[in-house]
Amino acid sequence: MTDLSPEIVFNPDASGKSQQHSNSVFASANDDFVVEDEYWKLIARMTPAEKVERSIRMLIWARQMAARNLLAERPDLTTEELKWEVALQHYGDNPILREIIERNLSRVRS
Repeated sequence: MTDLSPEIVFNPDASGKSQQHSNSVFASANDDFVVEDEYWKLIARMTPAEKVERSIRMLIWARQMAARNLLAERPDLTTEELKWEVALQHYGDNPILREIIERNLSRVRS
C-alpha cells in the first residue's frame, strides 16, 4: 500500500525537479509525476519577480476563496467584518496578529 501522507509532498532541487515523490498526495502508486515535474520546470524558469507576482496572485486567490466561503456561511457580514474574518482565518495562529485582528473585529461589530 502506498503512503499518501502529505509530510513530503514537494521538495525541488536547484533545477526545480521534484526529488521526493513517494508521499505526494496528488499521485497514485504508479503515477509518473509528469504534471509535478513540468510544474517545477516552469517554476525554475521564472525570474524572482515572476515568482513574487505568482505568490501574490495565489494569496489574493486564497483570500477570495476564504471570503466566498465565509459569505456562504454568513451572508450578513459587512465588507469590513469580512476583511477581518478572512485575516483571522489566514493569520489567527499568530497570537500577536490574532489580538490585533480580534480588536478590529470588535471595533467593526460595535
